[in-house]
Amino acid sequence: MTETPRQLAENSRVQMTQAIIGLLEGLSPKQVSEKLEIPSTRISRWQKDPAFRELYDEVEAELLAQVKSEAAEMISARLDYLGPAAVAVLEEGLKAEKMSDRLGAAKAILAFKGVGKTPREATNAHRVVSIEAKIRQRAVDVSPAAGD
Repeated sequence: MTETPRQLAENSRVQMTQAIIGLLEGLSPKQVSEKLEIPSTRISRWQKDPAFRELYDEVEAELLAQVKSEAAEMISARLDYLGPAAVAVLEEGLKAEKMSDRLGAAKAILAFKGVGKTPREATNAHRVVSIEAKIRQRAVDVSPAAGD
């Protein structure tokens, strides 16, 4: 069965995208052509084509956005996990033996509450404290009950 011009164009775009991904992964044009089982001259021709370069930029931007999104999710999850421990450290700091340590902890807590900040800074700090409180409560909610 012979492919229609539209099918040929779609297959070519798929191959181009696969070639771009291979190039972005660090493969040489020769390795990409071997992997995709297409002539290496086709890769060379594509690399000179402005449409290919435009598609390359699109694919690269999509992959970069995906990586950034995944990294942000991992960082957010880690901060959610560490938040209660950080608050506990500040609470312990308030009980420290040395006055300078207690003052340091108190200053940090007041800074989080927004004392001495502009209204906008204070609002943002209040949001952080509110989120930390929710994180602490969630940790309490999921911890096993004593004696279970």
